[in-house]
Formats: sequence, structure tokens, C-alpha cells
Amino acid sequence: MGNGPFANHGAGSDGHVTIINPSAVKGIDIFLQLADAFPETSFAAVPTWSTTPDDVAVLKARRNVKILPPVENY
Repeated sequence: MGNGPFANHGAGSDGHVTIINPSAVKGIDIFLQLADAFPETSFAAVPTWSTTPDDVAVLKARRNVKILPPVENY
């Protein structure tokens, strides 16, 4: 990460609990368990190289999980 200060790109209290590259290798099972345990919390997933179509399907099946598109730089 290096030394700060770092830019604040957060949305304050309007943010999501987010996973990048949701997949078995990144702990999608834990992420899904958290989404199920906290249905009033907003979660987001950014599918990338190891996210499978099945991974996307189980993410979309949850009402509190939003799929976000990947971007190169914010």
C-alpha cells in the first residue's frame, strides 16, 4: 500500500461490504455466508478472472448482493 495519505473514494455510510474476484479461491463461500447472516447489510461483488458463471448466479440469487463491473482504475 505504501505511505499515505490515501485518496478517500468511499461512499461513507452508503457503501457496501465488497469482494473483488468472488470465487472459491477468494472465499466466496464466506462472503455468501455473511450476506445470508446480515440480510439488511448491502454487499457488492466485482467479478473478474476467476469468477465463474455459477459464482455469479449464486451472488445474483441474494437480494442484498449487487454485482458491480470491474474497472481498471478508479
